Amino acid sequence: MQKMPPELRAKLPNSTNAAESHHWLLYRAVGTGFDLLEGIRRLYRFQRETEMLYNAIIAGHVDAKFQGSKPEIKSRIKWHENDGRAPDTRERLAAVQKIDTELAARNSALTNDERWIACNSAAPLPRLTLPASSSNPPTVLQSYIWDSNSCFIDAPLEAYFRSFVAMGDAVQKEFLRRIRVETPNTGLRYVAEHFWLRGLLSGAIESPSTVSSKSRSKDGKGLATKPSKKKLADALVAGQLNVKRLIEVTWDSAVFRAGMASCARTWLNQMVTKETTPDVQKYFGISHTQHYQCSFQHSSAEPHYRITSEIGIHQGDLYVAQEYIDAKMGRPLLDDYLMHATPRERYGASRASSFSPLHIAPPIPCSNRSCKSEAVISSISTEWPLLLRINPIWHTRDPVSDPEMPDVACPLVLNLGPNVEYQLISRVLFIPAQDPDKIGPYITKTRVKDRTYLYNDLQRGGS
Repeated sequence: MQKMPPELRAKLPNSTNAAESHHWLLYRAVGTGFDLLEGIRRLYRFQRETEMLYNAIIAGHVDAKFQGSKPEIKSRIKWHENDGRAPDTRERLAAVQKIDTELAARNSALTNDERWIACNSAAPLPRLTLPASSSNPPTVLQSYIWDSNSCFIDAPLEAYFRSFVAMGDAVQKEFLRRIRVETPNTGLRYVAEHFWLRGLLSGAIESPSTVSSKSRSKDGKGLATKPSKKKLADALVAGQLNVKRLIEVTWDSAVFRAGMASCARTWLNQMVTKETTPDVQKYFGISHTQHYQCSFQHSSAEPHYRITSEIGIHQGDLYVAQEYIDAKMGRPLLDDYLMHATPRERYGASRASSFSPLHIAPPIPCSNRSCKSEAVISSISTEWPLLLRINPIWHTRDPVSDPEMPDVACPLVLNLGPNVEYQLISRVLFIPAQDPDKIGPYITKTRVKDRTYLYNDLQRGGS
């Protein structure tokens, strides 16, 4: 006998399709086939993401139309701010004039040496915030636009892209060939292909001519792909989203979650070392070879297992570099530091003082099978990478014993011996936020065709 009131029964849905469809969405979001603990962790994460998205939509941070909800119907009536006259720009012009005056006063108060130090020191002077520019930047300068704390991704990508462009045609082709052959299914391969596509669409890289008979023009020359601003914008968005996915799934899956801020150096180190070969890693990091010799002059060479993708400043080596302080700068230059730095097990930044020198490694059996003696290190050779990434700030400074120990100065050109020369292409800087409850952005200073630009994904539409 039915106990449910007829009016209540009439409110029940005729189908369970709505609930069943949610099962498919849940499977797509968290996956299937996991054990109990992993399944609970993924369900909890899905619940948290759904709750955060709901709160963001309610607070107005995310437009509901982008989340599958039907947007509110907007009125077709367009209301103008005024009666058709040009907008009043007096406040904007006054703000620009005030900033120009402050910049001129600050610049006139500095000497030439102080200007050089301000432009090249690791801690730059605070910048004044300029009003948003309405100019249309050249395609070659267009870059990534900030999206959900993406500056820790955008700034390093911009720096590496400019370094990729500066390689030149022949080096670019060999660089891409090696990555395509040796690391075909890796995140590094994707980033390299993205740089190649971005270079073609922006005009930063000349497109190779198509010489097939179908595309040959009347004068016999091939037809080159022209840069496209629309396709470039799509490629930049796709590149940014895919790097986010790679960080979350592959490079930093234990910590990073979509939308959170993170460290720019962590994912770069993982990109060049995870699932890549030693030959590819040598494009990005320093490698050493330890040469051994026994008492009977038998020699052998052993490549060191670690290839360091980022060089940090070591306390002991920095003390040695003080003997070569540049008289003009009042502090050692980076090339002097690198030329006299001791080869180590690893080159770090925050814990660099604990890494052992390679020359104190224990003896090994002689490589000659008929020799029973031990071989010791006689020399160490260094192989420098194509792309040199350096953190020039000494993070382990002791404020008590070393209060005035200067950081190294980074010149535009590094000379590290015969046939080893580097040009400074880009600098990625972290700007601490004035509010302790907020996180500061990453920005990039970069050189494009012998001109210097400041890239900030929060300003000027990513240019």
